[in-house]
Amino acid sequence: MDKIITQFPKIGDKTKYYLIKTYNGKYYHHYLSKGVVGLYSLQFNKQKEIITSNKNYLKAFKIFTSLIQVGDVVLIPTYHNLSLSIGIIESNIYFDNQLIYRKVKWLRTIEAKNLAYIHRYLHLVPLVISVDPLKDDIDRHTYQHFLKNNFYHIVLKVTQKESILCKSLYGLYDLFLSACNEPRLSIKMTVQSPGLIELITDNLDVVIAVIKVIQIIKYLREKKLKSGIIAEKYYQYEVDKLELEVPKIGNDCS
Repeated sequence: MDKIITQFPKIGDKTKYYLIKTYNGKYYHHYLSKGVVGLYSLQFNKQKEIITSNKNYLKAFKIFTSLIQVGDVVLIPTYHNLSLSIGIIESNIYFDNQLIYRKVKWLRTIEAKNLAYIHRYLHLVPLVISVDPLKDDIDRHTYQHFLKNNFYHIVLKVTQKESILCKSLYGLYDLFLSACNEPRLSIKMTVQSPGLIELITDNLDVVIAVIKVIQIIKYLREKKLKSGIIAEKYYQYEVDKLELEVPKIGNDCS
């Protein structure tokens, strides 16, 4: 069980989420390649004092230096806001060539259209914007599995673009619920294709049961397994018609 627990990245309950502008993508690749994020419009003198009276820049400076903490999540947009890279702040502020930065561990890049309501924030004027209301959606697009507020989250991605059969979805849910044999598993789904299916529980035994089902689904898709109760349901409910990207987790569930 300990091996399973260590595979779940832990997200702190006090984690904050921020969108940091990149001047329409001009500084995006610099931030990504250098593993940093900064405030491109702000310049400082040799005494590291900010050179501006712009209220928007001063507010961004305050958020960047005082409110953002190590462990917080940041998003930066590409040119025309087509994609977003998501990362975790890893350092306090530092200066380089009279510009201000923080080190970032970049985790994933996603299409902006996949993150619901992000465009409400992308077109706002401020350089740094809190996007805490989107934190649950950001988490499930960043990680395939994670631990937050003592709940385990496992995310499956439905990749097909054509319509999803209700029968296939029902069959997938039945596979998980019957394997867990108890009600302490909730399921969230973005009702679109492609979309996400999120399995949530606070019970480690349920986590192990879910992981075992995921492994069996993987074997069935690879034609490495042809019999068994789960295999029968898998084909009976046409779960094989779902195009799923399953998380890589739990090679040893014993």
